[in-house]
Amino acid sequence: MAEVFLTLPLALPDIKTNPPAPACTVVNIENTFYLDPPSAEAQTVDILGTPVTIYPAVENYTFTYGDGTSHTTTDPGEPYPDTTNTHTYTQAGTYSASVTVTWTGEWEAPGIPRGPIPGTAQTTSAPTTLYTHTYRTQLLDDPKSAPQRGTPLGPDDPCAG
Repeated sequence: MAEVFLTLPLALPDIKTNPPAPACTVVNIENTFYLDPPSAEAQTVDILGTPVTIYPAVENYTFTYGDGTSHTTTDPGEPYPDTTNTHTYTQAGTYSASVTVTWTGEWEAPGIPRGPIPGTAQTTSAPTTLYTHTYRTQLLDDPKSAPQRGTPLGPDDPCAG
């Protein structure tokens, strides 16, 4: 049954951020990460002519932030202002964040009571890009002069220029 579970088309998560990606973030400021909980609808498959119903369930979410850190939780997070999953980047750079959902499951067939499927399956979101900058405050004598802008982190960086 574990082999069948691994082949099911389980829902792909869609990672979201506050600020929205491609996000312009600031060093040492919390960023919010969340997703809409993926659908965990029962699926029926045919195994040797017998209909088998599989019930997937989310075990946990692993948010990977692209800076070598990650966080595993049972909470899919909430958008601002109800923030529950946050991460703070400590260095300027371009980061690719994603979320992996770990699934467990149960199965049943006619005449066979519902029982657990050994092992887990995983689905991972497409990555999202965060451009993290260090900014400094400037006091300007002339209100018509423009403040100094940050250095772009790459050709697609929407945050500096």
